[in-house]
Amino acid sequence: MRGVTITGVFCLWMALSTGVHIELIPPHPQINQSVLLSVDQISGSIRSFAWFKGENTRSQNQILAYNSRTTPPESPGPMYSPRISCFPNASLKISELNIEDQGNYTLQVQQEAHVRGTVQLLLYAIVTKPVIRTTTITPIVNEEVHLTCDTMNSQKILWGRSGKIFPPGVIQSSDNRTITFPSIKPEDTGLYWCEAENPVSKKTSDLYTMTVYCVCGSTTSDLNAAEISGVIIGTLLGLALLAGGIFLLLYVKRHKLPVREEPRDMEEYLQVFEQMVEQEKLPKDQWADVVAPFLTREPQKTYCDQCEQEAKDYFTLRGKTRHFLV
Repeated sequence: MRGVTITGVFCLWMALSTGVHIELIPPHPQINQSVLLSVDQISGSIRSFAWFKGENTRSQNQILAYNSRTTPPESPGPMYSPRISCFPNASLKISELNIEDQGNYTLQVQQEAHVRGTVQLLLYAIVTKPVIRTTTITPIVNEEVHLTCDTMNSQKILWGRSGKIFPPGVIQSSDNRTITFPSIKPEDTGLYWCEAENPVSKKTSDLYTMTVYCVCGSTTSDLNAAEISGVIIGTLLGLALLAGGIFLLLYVKRHKLPVREEPRDMEEYLQVFEQMVEQEKLPKDQWADVVAPFLTREPQKTYCDQCEQEAKDYFTLRGKTRHFLV
């Protein structure tokens, strides 16, 4: 989603051969703040001057006129606003800036001859905190995946990957808001962030965790990504219900696993589990399905990240999770 981006190439000041200099103070004015169109290097005394909105000095474009010999010296024009005021040195101040204030401003000074200068005023707004979004919640290996940096008022967007080199082959959109993984790989799993910036602000998104899933075997080759995701989720839920029922029967029929207040070593936990299922003579090819729903945090993630064939191998799962705490 994109908002109004108040950005662009700007002119800080313009110097004419006549010696008129107009400078924006601050150089990057923001909405709802003030800006001074500061004038200096005008030689001699200023008899009168006028400010215009735009690059020409037609009367309908006049903001105000100033004549030191009249009382009051200021007279408003068709483009005048109470938020605008001027100073005897011809500088102009605009308060409570809004989007309509953007544009060119022309100063015409009356001395022995008319001298003129023009400056371009562009405004900026604070960038909103970026949020990384994707339409692919469970990316499958070799699937095309898009990540979008959702922010407003940014002029520049950068992408990064926490703790690792950014994957090669990632395609960036013309404005860099979206990156595309044409054929995502397991090694693309990681934490990603994006940073939005303009001349007055910079903000970084929260880390986005991308986990790439694999599906083993050839039976899913004709399925699309949504169908594969449904198979994975449905399989995991079914295994969780089946395992929960089996483990509950074991729990009631035999003994509870010991409960300790401090974190338990994963290897110790699995040893107790193995003793229980061996007592019940549960086939070893079912051990992984039984224990998986009772794993937490990193062990559970390790189980889910495995292919279907690996996930059914209890001893492979044991080797990958034995160093964790439960």
